Amino acid sequence: MNAPNPAEDHLTRELLLENEARLHLHLDGTNVGLFEWDVATNKSRWSTGFYRMHGLEPNGTASYEVWRSQLHPDDQDRVEADIKRAVEKTDTVKTDYRIVHPDGELR
Repeated sequence: MNAPNPAEDHLTRELLLENEARLHLHLDGTNVGLFEWDVATNKSRWSTGFYRMHGLEPNGTASYEVWRSQLHPDDQDRVEADIKRAVEKTDTVKTDYRIVHPDGELR
């Protein structure tokens, strides 16, 4: 087994950070909203576009609870069931839903 190479590790970290910054630059210039939710830790990360889609400022308040609170009341039970099924099958959630912005606008 080769000994760790600090110079290579540093370069790898730098390239990773550069690629991440480039990805954020591209995403922020689009209307694409992406999020990830770690079911085990209940931690969420939202792209700037996802905040915008939800009528929120990108201030780090990303959470499942915040997202769920914006679901249209008529969609909540169905979407929760879709999520539960996907989690049980360790699959991707595929569902449509409406959201209600903080100002009451329906999307």
